Amino acid sequence: MKTLSEITLFLQKHNNPYENTYGDDQCILVIKKLHEYLEEYPDVYYRFNGAYTLPAYKSEKYALFYIKDMEIFRHLLKEKRYNAFIHEVYDFFNYKILKDDIMDKSIELPVNIKNALIFTIKENFIEI
Repeated sequence: MKTLSEITLFLQKHNNPYENTYGDDQCILVIKKLHEYLEEYPDVYYRFNGAYTLPAYKSEKYALFYIKDMEIFRHLLKEKRYNAFIHEVYDFFNYKILKDDIMDKSIELPVNIKNALIFTIKENFIEI
């Protein structure tokens, strides 16, 4: 089982947002490996409201901040833009979850976000 930091570092190695230097076949393998890592990841139950501190009256509204990201991921997978998908998931983990501290091994991926990403990959990625 990999930590969220290790998964993010794995994605970082394959993150090239400007050109697909690995080709679709390599990107497909990366996405399959990401799916495998997420399936193995333990269920961690805590509430995560995103990377920014919000006043109490707004925090409830933004508890599902990740839904827009899942829609972006869905769209990229449907369009077979696998390189862009890897880049966006890397950015999501690094900036929204880890808050640009990729070496912080104490930050966990909440089960609701993990399950949403697994669902998005399963439903929109033909190779799984």
